[in-house]
Amino acid sequence: MKRTKTGVGINNLIPGWVGEEILRTPNQNRTYFLWSAEGKARSAVSYFQRLLKRVFATAGIPDGHSHRFRDTFACELLLGRVDIRKVSKALGHDSVATTEKYYEHGAKGSSNRSTTT
Repeated sequence: MKRTKTGVGINNLIPGWVGEEILRTPNQNRTYFLWSAEGKARSAVSYFQRLLKRVFATAGIPDGHSHRFRDTFACELLLGRVDIRKVSKALGHDSVATTEKYYEHGAKGSSNRSTTT
């Protein structure tokens, strides 16, 4: 898959059980998961953003939004001492400098960010 914003190819593996659950989701569209492809893509994105806001509110998480998952993903990888270049690639950043700018705080407490796990 290529990101629209950067054109950088990304491919992140998900746990098998997550894939199984997604495949069980009723959907007649063979191209997209969780979207029928009827209507505008932006409408589907807006719907899921509203739904996630309700989930975060119900969970008592202030200022919850979908990017929190991305932030957690990046910070957990960095705290787990995954090489920042790998994290940068997983996020689809053009440059490690971008990853450092936004996720440097996620590496705090990690004694060696260059470990190649």
